[in-house]
Amino acid sequence: FDLARAASSKRSAELSSIRKQAAYVPSILPPSVDTYLGTWQIRLLMDFREFGLRKKDKGKGFIDVAKKRIDGHFGEECCEQMHLQSADYMFVARLISTTTKEVIDERVIDLLVERKNVNDLCSCLIQPSKSHPPLKFFEAQMYKLQHCGLENKVFLLEGDENDRRQFNMRASETKIDKSGNRYRKFGTASREEQIRRLKRVKTIRNQMICGEFKGVRIVCTKDRDDTVLWLIQQFELIRKSFDPAHPP
Repeated sequence: FDLARAASSKRSAELSSIRKQAAYVPSILPPSVDTYLGTWQIRLLMDFREFGLRKKDKGKGFIDVAKKRIDGHFGEECCEQMHLQSADYMFVARLISTTTKEVIDERVIDLLVERKNVNDLCSCLIQPSKSHPPLKFFEAQMYKLQHCGLENKVFLLEGDENDRRQFNMRASETKIDKSGNRYRKFGTASREEQIRRLKRVKTIRNQMICGEFKGVRIVCTKDRDDTVLWLIQQFELIRKSFDPAHPP
């Protein structure tokens, strides 16, 4: 996240040097020196672990389908997969050099998105955090989201929480086959467990609506496809509102 938040010292030094040189020729410069140096492009950064994808499985998960749909909507490659520390999605604006085509400046757009489907959320609420004990995984994620440094923070809840089938997967068990190899076996949660999970999700939703997670607003989508459409909508809004003369 820190790398995406600001340009490297080399980029900053290059930009500063060019701006000083450009200051001596104001008659040929447009209102924005940045526009003279290059063009600003908006990019959506996607955590490669999103939708349960591991780095070695890149190209096989739904995140790749989402990237293809978003790129296709805008008619260009505008999404990148990388490791994000605080969320699943974030937007950046990059100044691309007119001459070298290299990135000479980068700014973080004020929007950070953490996505969870209802079944994932159930697991996060009871799973302990490995990096921030004794917090639960969800509590650690929300703490990082709240203290990320951006104002516009979104918790995107995906799925129908009123459908008990969303909560039917039982926790996996580690089994050993006849050859001594370990494997994971999933089962179906009991009706009572499904109801408990449903109550947990509804409790978190109400806590967010009531503002208990300060600075984080909740957005709900019905499924993955709806999530992709929401991301496209946010992308379009950012593009329309972005002012190259006054980047963030």
